[in-house]
Amino acid sequence: IANLIRLKEQVERNDVHHVTNMTVREWADECVPTYKVKQSEVTRKVYLEKMDLFILRHIGDMRLRDVTPIRCQELLNRLAGKSKSSINQCHQQLRFLFGMAKVNRLILYDPTTDLIKPAGTYHPRRKLTTYEEEIFLKVLPLHHFGLYYAFMYYCGCRPSEAAEIQGRDIQKIDGEWYLHIRGTKTDAADRYVPIVPDLMKIIPDNREPFVLLCPNTKGGKMNKRNNLLAWKHLERLMN
Repeated sequence: IANLIRLKEQVERNDVHHVTNMTVREWADECVPTYKVKQSEVTRKVYLEKMDLFILRHIGDMRLRDVTPIRCQELLNRLAGKSKSSINQCHQQLRFLFGMAKVNRLILYDPTTDLIKPAGTYHPRRKLTTYEEEIFLKVLPLHHFGLYYAFMYYCGCRPSEAAEIQGRDIQKIDGEWYLHIRGTKTDAADRYVPIVPDLMKIIPDNREPFVLLCPNTKGGKMNKRNNLLAWKHLERLMN
């Protein structure tokens, strides 16, 4: 009788959920591509890598309905002492996964509602000193990927944006040269930035419209690993 009464209350509140044995990993595989439709390919890859590291390798094989608030809190607590950015990202991903599961009536309650973030660390980045900047500009012509970093320095590109630049993105408008940055992160990310003469001097004249200007050694797009190795080489040149 008690169960019938509870079920009646759930029906009246429109809280009846779909009975499912779906695991957290199975739900993530369906939920992320369905709802994170504005993510670029690079952003999606990083997002899923973090989700696997923070969440899925710990509770991915659990059924959604079996995950408790204390289990979610334990996940966050594992990151105590790590960067605030990592803690915030884990918290946001937990809220996203289980919040959308509740919206889809796969679970009756959201176990992430009252999570407490542990203390984290913050290490602010610093800009180059005037001397470091001078050395940086001096070694750019000596570096195989100098143009890649020049686009970041002169035009404010993100690494992923610099990796996407093609010949057609160098455009002359009203007698001035501009770089079309085909950003995808937000509406404002797609923009035109003036190209200063020092940068224009090192951009190849024989540009093909749909050919990357800053390819990796195999002719493909620069990825995170390519960038890391190239930056280490740049550091050696500067040193």
